[in-house]
Amino acid sequence: MTVTIDPPSVPADATSVATVTVKFRNPENGQPWKGQQVILTSSGKGTRIVIPNSVTNDDGVVTATISSTFVEKKTIKAQVGDYYNSADINFSGCTSALFAPLAPVALNAKVGALIASDFNRDGNADVVFTDDLRHPSVWLGNGDGTFRNVPGDALDTRVSSFNTGDVNNDGKVDIVVTTNESGSAGVSILLGKGDGTFERGATFSTGNAFCKSAPQDYSGDGKLDLVVSDETGNLSVLLGNGDGTFQSGINTAISQSPNGVLSGDYNGDGKRDIGLYTQRDHTMSILLGNGSGAFQKAFGYDLGEAPYPSTVGDFNGDGKSDLAVGFYDNNLKVLLATGNGALSSAVPYSVGTGPVPTTGDLDGDGKPDLLTANSEETSISLLIGNGDGTFQSQIPYGNLIGPSNPNVGDFNGDGKIDFAVTNYPGALNVFLRTGCSR
Repeated sequence: MTVTIDPPSVPADATSVATVTVKFRNPENGQPWKGQQVILTSSGKGTRIVIPNSVTNDDGVVTATISSTFVEKKTIKAQVGDYYNSADINFSGCTSALFAPLAPVALNAKVGALIASDFNRDGNADVVFTDDLRHPSVWLGNGDGTFRNVPGDALDTRVSSFNTGDVNNDGKVDIVVTTNESGSAGVSILLGKGDGTFERGATFSTGNAFCKSAPQDYSGDGKLDLVVSDETGNLSVLLGNGDGTFQSGINTAISQSPNGVLSGDYNGDGKRDIGLYTQRDHTMSILLGNGSGAFQKAFGYDLGEAPYPSTVGDFNGDGKSDLAVGFYDNNLKVLLATGNGALSSAVPYSVGTGPVPTTGDLDGDGKPDLLTANSEETSISLLIGNGDGTFQSQIPYGNLIGPSNPNVGDFNGDGKIDFAVTNYPGALNVFLRTGCSR
């Protein structure tokens, strides 16, 4: 059996192909062996093999085409019964930028916060954001990187922060909003109908101004719970009933009102924990969850300067949540979880001023990457993850005024992860993944 590949090197852009030719002869007489089933496999990731007919023809030949989205050398193995052979092909680097911008989408408002999700269950990424009046506004994705507005009376609610999740277990994305009007704060649920519209659900009065909410399953019962923090130094867990309502809060005292609540599993025990970052005292605190909705403070870290927004991901693949913390002066610091809630020393990476980070597998290699919208200048920074907790130098994108609210998702339905940011005064800028993985 012989295996040949022509050409031996092609770009890893998903469209360039090479031809694999397998010739199989009867080992007893050396003649072409017709009618034999050939199995082709590939090493590495992102390989697409197309075999029009996997059975050898009159000449004992099977041909196939092969393409890839990953830059690497691959071994293609052909097998017929107990006989096999192989050949190598090199998929070379990208010939185009990894992402390309679309025309900005005017959102007709000065945007506060923005979150991408799929509110009408069509597989396209949609967005919800707060407008000039701090009302949430939903725009549905058209599947090509453009959006359309969906008006709704249920969204006529002034909010201080919001998040998304399925709080009533009906398979539809809901919106959790925190409010602070005239000193009276609370949590309100906007129940998704699955078509991009919402209806008012339960409302809970809390009395103090909330900082952030973090919907997750903190009690391990399969129902979404809420963690909310207030200005008096309390952290409250509202256990979900699975129907859009919640039980009375389980309170945990914290030293300062945090600027952000980061849900993750920082010790790898399968139970949801909490990370809190505070600008006033420059700290990051880790609270370990016991799996029933209660927390104990494990560690506090002096970050040395006031943190900007932060993001959570498993950057080294060890099953524990790590942190990427933004700081105003052009740097992003990565802190890896080392076990039992402990974090490693911070490793800085150079990005733009005022970075707002998020994470996702932006180049499609199965390893988490980092993206920052550099809110005090005009750039976006992409840092490709190496899978071991380290990242490559930034790749700059964009020329936007005050970019913020970075979100990742498939905005055009091609199965690749794209990203979007907002910019001043009120536009959504979508960057589609067009190049190959690096």
